[in-house]
Amino acid sequence: MPVLAFDADSVAGGAGIRTARPDERLAANGLPLIERQLVVCDDREAIAVLFGERSRAHEPSGATRRVLLAAVQVKGVPDVSVEEALWLATDMLGRFGAS
Repeated sequence: MPVLAFDADSVAGGAGIRTARPDERLAANGLPLIERQLVVCDDREAIAVLFGERSRAHEPSGATRRVLLAAVQVKGVPDVSVEEALWLATDMLGRFGAS
């Protein structure tokens, strides 16, 4: 179960999935997106290609104070699997000094 991590302070609102818009680019990277490509987005812009490139402006760094974790659940994957993946990621952040 892939878990994505973003610097929560750089994300406007929550994270979701949608299709890329015509002539849209990935935030901060300027990477051109293919129309109707699946992207992870916040309330302003595309912040990652689903299972691909991520915006450097939204990646956690040493200066990150809060982390937003997101997991993608597809049909057939039980809720408990998603919850476990997020709990494991949260636990790992705590073990390696993140608060």
